[in-house]
Amino acid sequence: QHPWLGVGPDNFRFLWGDALGLVDWRPAGQPPVLHSNSLYVEILVTLGLAGAVCFAWLLLSLGRRVLNLLKRLLAHAAVNDVAANRDHGLNWLLGLSATAIVFLAHGLFDYFLEFTPTYLLWWMVVASLAACMTEIEEWLIDAHRV
Repeated sequence: QHPWLGVGPDNFRFLWGDALGLVDWRPAGQPPVLHSNSLYVEILVTLGLAGAVCFAWLLLSLGRRVLNLLKRLLAHAAVNDVAANRDHGLNWLLGLSATAIVFLAHGLFDYFLEFTPTYLLWWMVVASLAACMTEIEEWLIDAHRV
């Protein structure tokens, strides 16, 4: 019904039964507490194609930037006094990237953006990853000046 902009945030749980033609699908006297059990389906339904494209763009741009930095870090010659900084940055980049990948894999089976502690943790991981990449890029620029 709303392919471009979706049905709106948190509205999937109110509309899914009607969309399937179910008559009695809500618990008596209680608000519906269901979600789609998939991050990607929930984003597509609630935010539409526009929101799904924006989310995909965010993930793809982060992923491309991480891969680019990994290649640059691994190709960088390990000089004695800068090797520790390179390895430290590499460890943070790999750890935060693995955390984001685990979140996204979990998103295949659950919609974790519904719960405040979980979506706060997700956005903290994304922000930490972005900050880590900025720090590594600055370190690589400084390392090339030496």
